[in-house]
Amino acid sequence: ILTDSKGSILNSFKEWFLSEGIEFVIEDSAVNMVAHKAIEKGLGARGLHSILDETLLNAQFEAPSLTKSQSSLY
Repeated sequence: ILTDSKGSILNSFKEWFLSEGIEFVIEDSAVNMVAHKAIEKGLGARGLHSILDETLLNAQFEAPSLTKSQSSLY
């Protein structure tokens, strides 16, 4: 749900950032942190999406104003 399916949560975020001209790369350790946070809170797939929404909210808000030199988000 988070990484492996064609319509995975992370792929939807990658596509959104790409539409803003930004390469979105997330490290395995960050994916594990999101999964552990969801488990700790007893959340399912919607919880994974909520955690990522909350975590990436500022980046999504600031994305349109980033310059070419800032076009990668890790």
